[in-house]
Amino acid sequence: MMLRHFAACGKLFNSLFSVDYHLAIVISAVVIMFYTTTGGFLAASLTDFIQSIIMTAALTAGVVLSGILASTMSTSDSQLPAA
Repeated sequence: MMLRHFAACGKLFNSLFSVDYHLAIVISAVVIMFYTTTGGFLAASLTDFIQSIIMTAALTAGVVLSGILASTMSTSDSQLPAA
């Protein structure tokens, strides 16, 4: 599965920079492996964790604000004159 990514990088560098296809595959494989082993996956995991915290806070704020809005509306409805 990962070989397709290396092949895509090889084709990209071959077409953009006229680098030999096989050399581009080797260079891109080395760069991707180096990035991943030196913390690339950790960085992606950290940003996903921070995003989940922000989404949880937004969901909590939405629930609280909708509860406040609902209670405000029910209070204002009870103050209406009887029809």
